[in-house]
Amino acid sequence: MSHSLAPNRMQECEIDVMGDSEDDESVVLTAQQSSDSEGGVASMSMADINIHHRQSRTRATSSRRRLAKKCICLLTVSVFIAALTTYLLQDRIDVLDNPLLDWLGLHPAWVLETSDDLSEYGSDLLVYRHVKTDAKLAALIPKQPTPGEDKAFGIGFRTKPTSSNGVAHILEHSVLCGSKKYMAKDPFVYLLKGSLHTFLNAFTYPDRTLYPVASRNRQDFLNLIDVYLDAVFNPRCVTDEGWWVLKQEGWRYVDEGDGLEVRGVVHSEMLGAYSDPDEVLYQT
Repeated sequence: MSHSLAPNRMQECEIDVMGDSEDDESVVLTAQQSSDSEGGVASMSMADINIHHRQSRTRATSSRRRLAKKCICLLTVSVFIAALTTYLLQDRIDVLDNPLLDWLGLHPAWVLETSDDLSEYGSDLLVYRHVKTDAKLAALIPKQPTPGEDKAFGIGFRTKPTSSNGVAHILEHSVLCGSKKYMAKDPFVYLLKGSLHTFLNAFTYPDRTLYPVASRNRQDFLNLIDVYLDAVFNPRCVTDEGWWVLKQEGWRYVDEGDGLEVRGVVHSEMLGAYSDPDEVLYQT
């Protein structure tokens, strides 16, 4: 014997799913259905389908909420890290002004080798080493800096001569005749006229070459350092477009009509030096 649900006996099913998670749900099922047991089974099957559909939507909503909470947490952490980094950077002072921060030591390219207390000079001496090149950086920092006092910087190279042709002296002049970043014909002259320097020069010793600068203005001091570092590491005189630099600073032949003459900045400088009696006496 088979039973079927009469068409005129309509089922009314109301399903209400409440809660924010799978563990917090209440389902209210109200059904008016046929007393026939087989019809009742059919009606409950439809209700189960509706419940499953509502539960799926609830789980999706819960997943989105959990994802949103994670995003908010990550955003909060990112904002905190950014604020902390900004605070540290704005308070970070150059190692020449504050040895306690050990600024250069924090850079992976440099390591701090020694730190000495020079009490007789009222200063601390920090010596850093460049990891890749083994170049040394010595920073002499006063314990009680005075506002407006001179800040000095110098970079030096070992230039042991193999002859007396004066190559080291010519290169000292040539590297200050323009660089990759500063393409002026003679940046050194522009610095002499337009900067706030208290000292600006270059020296060639028998076994080394030095490029020192000094200024009481911090920004001007940093600008001088930038020009000098770009000059010694990226000089124009070693490029194709700087072919004239070595001829100008070293020596060259010039035809003035009555024969060839030797000209050159270093050549003229050395002629003057060797014609000075005091210099001749010093050299002997």
